[in-house]
Amino acid sequence: MRFCLILLFSLAGFSGAIAKESRLEAAKQSIWRGEYQQAILSLSGLQEYQPSLLEAEVRLTRYSIGFSNDFDDELDKAQLAALRALALRPKAVQPRYSLIAVIGYRARSKSLFTGLRKRWASKGRKLIDETLLLEPDNPWSHAMSGNWNLEILRRTSKRRARLVGASIQGGLDGCARALKLAPDNTHITAQCGLALLIVDDPALDALGVLALEMAAKTVPTNDAFTCLRQQQAADILRLRDNGQIKSARKLVKNILLAKEVTDWPRQCERSSRSVNDPVFSPDIQD
Repeated sequence: MRFCLILLFSLAGFSGAIAKESRLEAAKQSIWRGEYQQAILSLSGLQEYQPSLLEAEVRLTRYSIGFSNDFDDELDKAQLAALRALALRPKAVQPRYSLIAVIGYRARSKSLFTGLRKRWASKGRKLIDETLLLEPDNPWSHAMSGNWNLEILRRTSKRRARLVGASIQGGLDGCARALKLAPDNTHITAQCGLALLIVDDPALDALGVLALEMAAKTVPTNDAFTCLRQQQAADILRLRDNGQIKSARKLVKNILLAKEVTDWPRQCERSSRSVNDPVFSPDIQD
């Protein structure tokens, strides 16, 4: 009798593990298709590391394309999920990347005074420095370092940026290193390209254009968000090639501020990549 009870409990635990994996896989497939609300529903109630990380990332992705119903609530929930993941794995860099993104999005949507009062720049820098220590060769660490410099320069003068340690060279160094480490990662190349070109400084243009060229020319993928970034990179480059620099700059700004109107979810073609391909989804791996 005792053996039967042990067997029943073991089978119940095994069945639960299968169900959990099935929900995780369903969430990944929904992310791949750009069905973010469905992905969140699949992850509902799962408190482990990977589900928490996935929830943070899917909420941040949805925020970044302007499809959140409540922007502040989306960031609050993304932050909670990232903190939950970080508590489970204190040395992991991925939850830190999500927290850095949350801080960046909050700062971007609020006034400079609010950002100074809440010390978002120093909090973001601290997390970035932690990732650089934990994984110095991770391209995301360098991309976020470059973007941190560039976002501050976008919002204020070079003189004021220097007061918190941000500089043109810091932006160039971070993105250049990230592009070298991950030339085929569309998320990194596109994000660096956008961040470099939004700052009104000729010194950043060459690397910004190169980054967008890399994003636009990467292997096509069925991932909806990656497909969107590839198309946006190509659209910006086309405008610049036609001499429409102001229009290109406006498009860059709209994309970064999540104001660019686009069809969604977007369907892409010409790819046999799977949802577990690390080239296109490095940040949803366990």
